[in-house]
Amino acid sequence: MTEEVKRLRCAVADLIGENERLKAKNARLEQELREATLIIDRVENLLSKMRYGTEYEVYNEVYRFLYEMGDEDDNV
Repeated sequence: MTEEVKRLRCAVADLIGENERLKAKNARLEQELREATLIIDRVENLLSKMRYGTEYEVYNEVYRFLYEMGDEDDNV
C-alpha cells in the first residue's frame, strides 16, 4: 500500500505541475490575443479613415498608427 501511495503522490504532483504550466501558457496566449485584437482594431480604424476621411485625417492616422506601433514594440 505504501508504494501505491507514493506513486499516487507523484502522479498528483505531476498533475499539479502540468496545471501550473498550462496556466502560464494560457496567460501568455491571452496576452497575445489582447495584443492581436488591439492591432486589428487599429488597422480597422486606419482603413476606415483611408476610406472615409480627408487626406489630412488619413495622414494623421497613418502617422499615429506607425508611431504607436513602434512604441508598443519597445514595451513588449
